[in-house]
Amino acid sequence: MWFGRMGEFIMFDSDLAQQDQDLLLSYLRKKWLNKGDGNTTPPACLAGVTPSAPALTAAALSVKGGAMLEHAAPTQTLGALDLEDGATLAQKPGAASPLFTVLGAATLSGALTLDVDPEPTESMRLFTYETLLDSSSWTITGGNSGVLSVGSRPETSAYWLKVTSGTMVIVR
Repeated sequence: MWFGRMGEFIMFDSDLAQQDQDLLLSYLRKKWLNKGDGNTTPPACLAGVTPSAPALTAAALSVKGGAMLEHAAPTQTLGALDLEDGATLAQKPGAASPLFTVLGAATLSGALTLDVDPEPTESMRLFTYETLLDSSSWTITGGNSGVLSVGSRPETSAYWLKVTSGTMVIVR
């Protein structure tokens, strides 16, 4: 069970040699914790690795109740998405629209929270899906939460963050 923030998530499509594992862990320990005698230069096993990693088409992402998933990356392709009762999905600056392309089922259940930052100015896709199983109710936090809603538009096979029409005045 993990409770806390995750600074970096790295996946490889093959096993790393023990020496590469040791160098990678030493590098990450130095980078994120400023501990140990690791090098601040990424090890050779990370050569050519970019934040926009290959699609995780077979991966299922499940966000359990009480957990928060902060998304601030390009659109990620998943095999399945499961947001469980009490989960929070936080859209942060840098996130592309849609956040996810789900090749299989997107399952949304119970009370979910969407935290938006920056404040959206127009409707945007949160994720696309092949199949949607939805028994959720959403609470929206962040800027302009009073004029936002979320929901599916089956004709587009997408789940949307919608801005209510009308005039909005922001005073700072």
